[in-house]
Amino acid sequence: MGWFAGLLTKPAFASLSIGGLIKLGSAARTHPNAFWGRPRQSEQSTLNVSALLDHVWENRRGDLRSEEPKAAFEHLLQAMVMRQDEGALLLADEVRREGL
Repeated sequence: MGWFAGLLTKPAFASLSIGGLIKLGSAARTHPNAFWGRPRQSEQSTLNVSALLDHVWENRRGDLRSEEPKAAFEHLLQAMVMRQDEGALLLADEVRREGL
């Protein structure tokens, strides 16, 4: 799943980033072990999800006013914070400061 998150940050896939975020949030919620993968895959998944969250926050923040994208964003961000991902910790602080 992490490879899909990585694709969603590419300019050619920009229009799919919110729909993809929703799908990824749902997959992470319902199948967390399969979503994050094996340890080696998990590292790449973490990097790609972190990049997607940054991308959405910077470029599609207005879309996070809707319930589904907001819930997916919050779930993935919280999962990343629980993994102690440095980028997610910084983003979570920014989201708290600026509000979602």
